[in-house]
Amino acid sequence: PKVLWLIFDGMDYRIAFLDQPYNLKMSEFDRLRQQALMALNAYPPARETITSMPALIDGRMISQAEIGGFDKLKIRYQDTDEIIDWGSQPNLFSRAKELKATTAFVGEYLPYSRIIGKDLDFCDWFQYYPQYTSSNSVFANMYQQIRMLLIGPARHYVQRKEAYLGIHNHTKRLVSSFDYDLIMIHNPIPHYPYFYQQPWWDDRSPQGYANALKLVDLSLGEIRRIMEEQGTWDQTNIIISADHGQHIRYDGREELRVPFIVKLANQKDPIVYEPAFNTVITQELVLAVLRRKISSPNELVRFLKQNSQMIEPEINQANQN
Repeated sequence: PKVLWLIFDGMDYRIAFLDQPYNLKMSEFDRLRQQALMALNAYPPARETITSMPALIDGRMISQAEIGGFDKLKIRYQDTDEIIDWGSQPNLFSRAKELKATTAFVGEYLPYSRIIGKDLDFCDWFQYYPQYTSSNSVFANMYQQIRMLLIGPARHYVQRKEAYLGIHNHTKRLVSSFDYDLIMIHNPIPHYPYFYQQPWWDDRSPQGYANALKLVDLSLGEIRRIMEEQGTWDQTNIIISADHGQHIRYDGREELRVPFIVKLANQKDPIVYEPAFNTVITQELVLAVLRRKISSPNELVRFLKQNSQMIEPEINQANQN
């Protein structure tokens, strides 16, 4: 079985699908929902990327995550008191490798290739914050500092745009390949700073978020067209979600829920799933698909019902991304 797991950073459920601005149309998502399961009450493992992404990949709730160096992330699982290096424990990709599955992952913000790259057949990442600029390379650090100084106040705007373009190009190449059984993408949109149809000096406005959601929809459409041309869209199990919601930046109302859409291979009919659950169970869902234990909508619904215990997201304002 082939699995494509798309994570869109900071994409909330309410604005994207319930309270859409008048000028926002999510036509590609609407099309996908006609042949997929749509969850109405999916909650992420945490409210910040630095905690939520490792939790999703490890399939375990994480209560603490701190940068420990250019190639380290210190974490503490919710059910332990021990602080460990992320990547030292089994994760989605090491478990998929045990199933003889080939894996690829591209992301932003965390230096995934340095931390968990050993567990993947292909891994790449794009930086946003300077903590992970280089692996002790004086030249790379000097170049980055000078470049950001010249860009000035638009530096985060430029970095986010460059990260999106790099990751989206990787995504198009990976979905065009027949080399990977599991592809996971951590895409930096629609998280601010908003660059699509938006000036750099107004990169956190409500309209900027609506424009960023338009880009998410366009990106999904481009991925779908490539896969349809390759003849892989119908045969691929596709999962779309987010690492956290949009907090209160759009209209003053916090939204913890995130999108959670699953299209199984050859699925044709839509399903609406209402019970609340935490998306930390996605790792086990992916592994179940790879093991061929989930191949039909009924098996998918049964899995969600068995794992739909509500787990509140961790609240850590100090680490909000």
